[in-house]
Amino acid sequence: GWVHVPSNSETSPLLALKASGQAKLYGKKNNVKVGTYSKVRVTLGDTTVRTKTSGNVKAVLPSDVVEINTTAKVRANESTVVKLDFLADKSLHATSDNKYVFAAVVNSETRSGATVSEEGGVVTSTGGTVDANTTVGVDLSGVSKANFQLNTTGDLKINTAANGAIS
Repeated sequence: GWVHVPSNSETSPLLALKASGQAKLYGKKNNVKVGTYSKVRVTLGDTTVRTKTSGNVKAVLPSDVVEINTTAKVRANESTVVKLDFLADKSLHATSDNKYVFAAVVNSETRSGATVSEEGGVVTSTGGTVDANTTVGVDLSGVSKANFQLNTTGDLKINTAANGAIS
């Protein structure tokens, strides 16, 4: 089964984090059972785009869940880090009807035996062993796929009559 890592529901300014080169603490759980885990699942909340002309606009998500097939090794008396880098420049797509789609593209790195420090919500992890580097992207049907990025060279539209279906 899944191990739930509690997190604070908060806004993460993806572009500002990328520009600063910082990592933000999303959630932390002590006493995770020792073992090797094969998936990480992240649930996204509302995604807002700040535009120059229209202010804040809610983006449509093909899915609010991103599943990453990876390897995370949890060992006794060691820290394990799962670093998720949401690539906003590859995830956010403008539609032909002036709306936005956020089809998440995420780089994931899992590291066991790391040294972790956290100050003011900013996390630094060093050392240890990188157990996996994985990239996943969410397609228009909401499925997470390895090494996937939505291709929007065509005409992307949001059908508001069909509960926001993306076509």
